[in-house]
Amino acid sequence: MISLEIARKLKEAGLVWEPQKGDLVYHDEAEESFNITAGDMEDFVRATRIDKEYAYSIAIFLPRLDQLLAEIRELGYKWFMETDTERYLVRVVEIKKPNNFHVVFSDSPANAAAEALLWIYERRAATGCGLSDG
Repeated sequence: MISLEIARKLKEAGLVWEPQKGDLVYHDEAEESFNITAGDMEDFVRATRIDKEYAYSIAIFLPRLDQLLAEIRELGYKWFMETDTERYLVRVVEIKKPNNFHVVFSDSPANAAAEALLWIYERRAATGCGLSDG
């Protein structure tokens, strides 16, 4: 699981979340995490008496490693992961521009992938390239 801090940054950077069974989300107002099962989000909405759309808007998605890597690929990057005895390395390389790459080191594979994805979002924002511009 990625850190809540990185999850917040990804949300602010533009990570779009479409709730699916098995997803993990954090709600600031409830100050707890929810694993999306058949009724968890619905239970949260009922218990707090808040609008469903608002509940989703304040939810902080904690994507799994497979979801992070899929998003990296979706945005036009290849990813490579390596490990040594103490840390994980993720290298992302833009498919259309192989000279555009970034390397991230972290304590977990998911955090490394999340940091790499965050770099992609931040780079696109800095260059004015929208996330749908490929």
